[in-house]
Amino acid sequence: MNQPPERSDRRTTPQGRGARCAPPILPPGYSGGLPPRRGRWLAFGAALVTLVVLGFVVFFDSQPRHASADPVIQLDISATGGVNDPACTPDAKCTFTSGSKINLLIKAPIGKIPPFGYTGYEAVIDFSGAVNLNQSAINPPFSKWADCHVLTQDLTGLVLTPPRYRVSCKTGIFPPTVVTYTGPLVNVSFQCKTGQGTIRLVGGAPNSRYISADTQHPNGFNWWVAADETLTINCNAATNTPTRTFTPTSAATKGATPACTAGWVSQSSMPSLRWSAPS
Repeated sequence: MNQPPERSDRRTTPQGRGARCAPPILPPGYSGGLPPRRGRWLAFGAALVTLVVLGFVVFFDSQPRHASADPVIQLDISATGGVNDPACTPDAKCTFTSGSKINLLIKAPIGKIPPFGYTGYEAVIDFSGAVNLNQSAINPPFSKWADCHVLTQDLTGLVLTPPRYRVSCKTGIFPPTVVTYTGPLVNVSFQCKTGQGTIRLVGGAPNSRYISADTQHPNGFNWWVAADETLTINCNAATNTPTRTFTPTSAATKGATPACTAGWVSQSSMPSLRWSAPS
């Protein structure tokens, strides 16, 4: 009868058939798994990857977020003080008298603010031609927004061509209050010279914007204004309108015969009339 082959722990090795494999040499106390050195490197690599991922999350989460230029996000401008009030708008040229004051109004229009409200705004204005800015460090603009906490203006851009002016305000800092207010935000004063000029609200990143901030994101989310708005200003020299004046003539000389004028009958040619009481 054929007997089954006897089991053996002998294995085929590069040294030839029948050689016994030597067991691996492990350090004292090692109970299994990966060798200690390889395990330490893998643990270090996993920790490094975790730190890098967390770093990217923290970095990007702390940066100002912004929406791309959205067609419904806008700040509006208009001006008063012109010859043809009511307010001057971007739809038509506006006429002012040279030397007169231009009251530029910046407002948050209905239906064109961020969908979840905002905590502040920044308006970027440039101007050219026959227009001068009246604001200065000692003459700030006038806020018309009741929730404005601190109104600030930036005059450093006035050295540019064309000059650029920034005005901004927030509802607060710790923490800011989110509002959905629409209406007038601020008045900025300009002055007319002589000729034609423009006043432009500059849209698009990184210019005019609404800001939505909270305690976790103090830098806020930026909602960039979609498009520029431009006022065209004609500054005309004042004109003198002639007025009629009455010049009295000299009194008639006693006994002198008045001169005849066209359409009148000389007194000497008129018959003498006498009045008598009825009998």
